[in-house]
Amino acid sequence: MGLTLLAILATALLLPGILAMRAYYRAGRVAEADPVFPPLSGVEGLAQAGMCCIAVHAAYAIILAGVAGLPPLIPLPLADPYAVFALHSNADLTRDHVIGLLLGLIWLSFLADLTGRGAAWLGKRYGDPGVFHGPLADILTLNVGPNDFINAYVLTKTDVEGGILGYQGTVVSLIRDADRFPVKVVMRNVAIFYLELAGDRPRRREVGESIDWIALSSEEWRNIAFRVILVEEDMDDPSPSG
Repeated sequence: MGLTLLAILATALLLPGILAMRAYYRAGRVAEADPVFPPLSGVEGLAQAGMCCIAVHAAYAIILAGVAGLPPLIPLPLADPYAVFALHSNADLTRDHVIGLLLGLIWLSFLADLTGRGAAWLGKRYGDPGVFHGPLADILTLNVGPNDFINAYVLTKTDVEGGILGYQGTVVSLIRDADRFPVKVVMRNVAIFYLELAGDRPRRREVGESIDWIALSSEEWRNIAFRVILVEEDMDDPSPSG
């Protein structure tokens, strides 16, 4: 088999590891933020993709060995993507090998998605949520109720009349960098305030105006803080009328 074709096949067989890794992190999403996907250009990303790839191929090889001796329900070649590596030359490649390779990659992709989702479920149930959300895990995972929300308090780099311009609003989207620290935030129902640093303690002065939506980046703020608002629902049933 030619080196070019071998390189293409090897790259295709790395895809299930990347898909499993993507499914793993996407399963850890919360309403306000997605887990940060480690870049494949880094050592950590490559290591995780490699481990996922090995796990998916090992599971598929076991399944393949179990079904190889069973009569086929559909008159198609066995979905074996590994058979092409046993060929001595490109001339030995047949239509059955191509169909088996394509079917194998399809089934490997489904298995990769299930593997990633299953690993994420185990991680959320028995592991550390910091794997998905880093330093903000306690804040992002505490917001679990349908009526709960996260408030952000942003102190900007804008100074006005001896005070610091700030915004308070409900977090809609929080974008983080590779270290999982906030770099952008989108908020709604935003209140504007000034933080005055007179005397021995800061004092907040309300402006009395509000903004429906605002998006801010880390280049625009001095600091950002978060607070989870837990809304308790009234569980008492209303008294029947009549």
